Amino acid sequence: MSDDQTLEICGACGATIYPEHITSRKAERISGTLLCVHCVREKRGEADAAAEQHEAEFAAANGTHAAASANGVTAVASPPRPRAAIQFERTAPERKAEYRRPTLTDPAVATRCRVFHCRLNDASIRNMEDQVNAWVDAQEEIRIKFSTTTVGTFEGKAADPHLILTVFY
Repeated sequence: MSDDQTLEICGACGATIYPEHITSRKAERISGTLLCVHCVREKRGEADAAAEQHEAEFAAANGTHAAASANGVTAVASPPRPRAAIQFERTAPERKAEYRRPTLTDPAVATRCRVFHCRLNDASIRNMEDQVNAWVDAQEEIRIKFSTTTVGTFEGKAADPHLILTVFY
């Protein structure tokens, strides 16, 4: 990658978008927001679900109305079938682990930890904030004792630096 290339950021998930993704139309601007390839697929998946709903309504409305052609063969009109879409899970499923030790009420002693991570950009950090707040709100027994942060590299599609937050509770 040359120094004059500028990287864009997905408006939905904060992923890095390279210029070749935009030129090859893997990344697109939808409703004024630049989306990465995964978010584009997700949006198209929503559109496919709407098309399936429309097809079902169309079939229910026109399924009993057959049109007779000139040679006497009965034909039923149907809309084109929507294309298949791959659905991606945006968040990991919540793990339900059974631990033997109960969480301690002493504010100085932690029993367990939870790790959150995100890429180093504004949208990803805001998303991680939402995840941490939702996790704390969903768990009544959690009392956060302390937390640590570090910056490190996560291996994946691209080795991008991540903010790693470890919450001890």
